[in-house]
Amino acid sequence: MDSKQFTICYCRVSTREQADEGYGLDAQESKCREYIKLYGYEEEVKIYRDEGFSAKNMKRPMLQKMLDDVEKGAVKRVIIYKLDRLSRRVVDTYKIINMINEAKCQLISVMDRLDITTSNGKMVLGILSVIAEWEQNVISERTLDGLAAKASKNQYPFSRVPFGWDKDEDGYLSVNKREAEIVNKIVDLYLEGENLLSISTYLEENYQLHMNSLNSIKDLVKRDINAGIFKYRGKDYPGIFPPIIDAQRHEMAMDAYTHRQINDPERHKYLFHSKVYCMCGELCEQSSTIKKTNNKPFKYFYYVCPSCRRRVNQDRLLSSVSVLLLEHLNREEKTEDISLIHAELEQLEERAQGLADRYFSQEVQEDIYLFSMKEYQKKRTALENEIKVLEMIDAREFFNLEWRERKNLIDRYISSVTYDMVSKVLVKIKFKR
Repeated sequence: MDSKQFTICYCRVSTREQADEGYGLDAQESKCREYIKLYGYEEEVKIYRDEGFSAKNMKRPMLQKMLDDVEKGAVKRVIIYKLDRLSRRVVDTYKIINMINEAKCQLISVMDRLDITTSNGKMVLGILSVIAEWEQNVISERTLDGLAAKASKNQYPFSRVPFGWDKDEDGYLSVNKREAEIVNKIVDLYLEGENLLSISTYLEENYQLHMNSLNSIKDLVKRDINAGIFKYRGKDYPGIFPPIIDAQRHEMAMDAYTHRQINDPERHKYLFHSKVYCMCGELCEQSSTIKKTNNKPFKYFYYVCPSCRRRVNQDRLLSSVSVLLLEHLNREEKTEDISLIHAELEQLEERAQGLADRYFSQEVQEDIYLFSMKEYQKKRTALENEIKVLEMIDAREFFNLEWRERKNLIDRYISSVTYDMVSKVLVKIKFKR
């Protein structure tokens, strides 16, 4: 059985047109029915009427119902009084006609004497496509010019306001203090080396803020608008965004972001990844070389200052840092620290269970759930290893630890390391606690 089993007559009129131009819905329907009778179409006829709807867009209930029926393959032909009943915008008219054409339906415009299945109809469709593209380009250019004109007056040109600011009725931005505080805290945690999952957990526990994805946190960190930098169409507009982060901290955040994006398959072997700073203030880059020792290849890891171009070997840096790290650990009560880690493990289990509950109630998307649970498991393993290490660690045993255990300790306790590349001296360690 042919699925295209009925004809649609689509009629539309706005209130003003009905009064001024004299062809109302009944008149349109009558003309369409006369055409059907003249050509003897035998299938069922359905009348779709949009009354009081402007043709400025496609948001009309019966038009959408008609297009839905066309897409389902239930329509053999569409008959209209005139083309402008579909839309007064060439772009929209072309879209509608093209949808009907792709569904292999016949479109007939009675007063325009147009049938898109004929050669003349196909020619008109081609002309409409060219005009539609031109019209769309003109509209886009006018829109872009209008947005640029607003930006030149220090008005934010878009409707959606970024997290951290409020917009008044005139389009000017002001700092939202609570949201700005959150952005600053995210940047602080990111600079301290916290991973995205830890930051997400912190936001939920301290601000009751649930991010749509972990990448949303990363996007907040790297935004130039945090420092008041707004670019539109290649031009800077410095007066639109009141800064919520000073320029120096933003630069540090961008450096940290850039270093975290390194796609080195051995990135995890850099014990001080994104933590080493040169005396000149630059965040060091990572590099490695392979040398032969006793005729066997051995890989050495380095931290290189991009400004001074001097470097420090990771083993040498580790020797300098380990003494101060062990002193820091020994100053703390190990029993208390281990108890804190046990408490952290319990909180982690609760958060994982809460995430699972939200997933099964369809509040969390599957990709976010799977990624988060994987991160939770990694965090749990790391915490359990930290307990084992703290229970047995002393100065003699530190260098006998597996590199993963050493890295876990460094990540947990050290925020940054400043090293004098010239005199080869450790200048400063910034501890997280």
